[in-house]
Amino acid sequence: MIRRDWTTCLAWLPRPSQWPGVTARLRQLAKAAHRGGLPIRIVAAVGGATDLGSHVITVRSDLSAGSVWPIVSRLARYRMLSAAVPSDSSRIILRMPGAADPSLLEFLRRWGSRTVSEHHGDEIAERMRAAQGALDQARAGIEAVGLHVLLHGVPGALGVTPELADLLSRRGPPGLRTGWTGNGIDVTGVQATGHLRYHGGTLEVVALIGTTAAWHGLDRIVAGLARHRGRHIRLHLVGDMAIPAVSPPTPDAEIVHHGRLTGRSLDAVLGSMHLGVASLAMHRAGLVQACPLKSREYAARGLPFVYAYDDPGIPADLPWCLRVPGGDGPLEIESLFGFAETLPTDSGERLRAYASMHLDWRQVLERMHGLATDMTA
Repeated sequence: MIRRDWTTCLAWLPRPSQWPGVTARLRQLAKAAHRGGLPIRIVAAVGGATDLGSHVITVRSDLSAGSVWPIVSRLARYRMLSAAVPSDSSRIILRMPGAADPSLLEFLRRWGSRTVSEHHGDEIAERMRAAQGALDQARAGIEAVGLHVLLHGVPGALGVTPELADLLSRRGPPGLRTGWTGNGIDVTGVQATGHLRYHGGTLEVVALIGTTAAWHGLDRIVAGLARHRGRHIRLHLVGDMAIPAVSPPTPDAEIVHHGRLTGRSLDAVLGSMHLGVASLAMHRAGLVQACPLKSREYAARGLPFVYAYDDPGIPADLPWCLRVPGGDGPLEIESLFGFAETLPTDSGERLRAYASMHLDWRQVLERMHGLATDMTA
């Protein structure tokens, strides 16, 4: 019997219900790997009952119940991750490794030479910015030590952008191999809702915002609306967030808050929009480059959008996306009208086709597999 050369993508989900975005991403990754016949398995070490679909291998810890779980989840996560690794794994991609704990050294002794870590942000800088006191700062310091130990115990590390790959190279030891993977979406699993052509009147714009994180730049949009005078614009907010108010109020702009939407309700809203708005203040996360899933969803749906960061998966001259200046100042609303007016008739179809060719999870997984194979050879 021929042994298959398996790459195992290993993820940690202590409380799956609290991370719907992460669980959805794992489902998409597993579905894409299965559909493409790729030698990649998605394995999740979980701390609670959950259904991640038929293509995700879930391993639940025996210690996930009871009062000891909070302690176990902080001090033995890598022991549980180690136990979840299939024995026939040729290599491991450790997705967003996160917190350090005493069992990290044990994991590295067993799997380190076959492991590549994957990072979606500058974890240490993010924790330091979010620190509210001495205890939080101490935890961030421990995380920094853990990242140092991890990068010195594996042959390679992957960043979601070239910027993160460069950061990992500088933080790791000499000889650490680094690369970037990009971010993706299951294009076939996203409804093609397209967009409305703008022929005057009210401009309908939507922002998908799952959290109140500052890097979304929602305040920039609201400040721009407050300054806007002229043609009417309506901003639709989809997600769980505090409802901002346009101050001072203006008759030329309004905000509609839909709350959290899924399925046909989400399709109906997005299909009635002229434009989408992606992240406008990524610099607040300490980054110049980013690959947000929000922009991938807009692209997969065929909804032209505006953004304010360097995206390695989206060329700056792509005609169906408008890159606006970054910073903390108000968004220039009139630029949205100009962009909507000049969009080609077939923009939605061509944007979705671009997403299928360049932003689908299959391309990302193939790149991850190739880089991890080279790094652990």
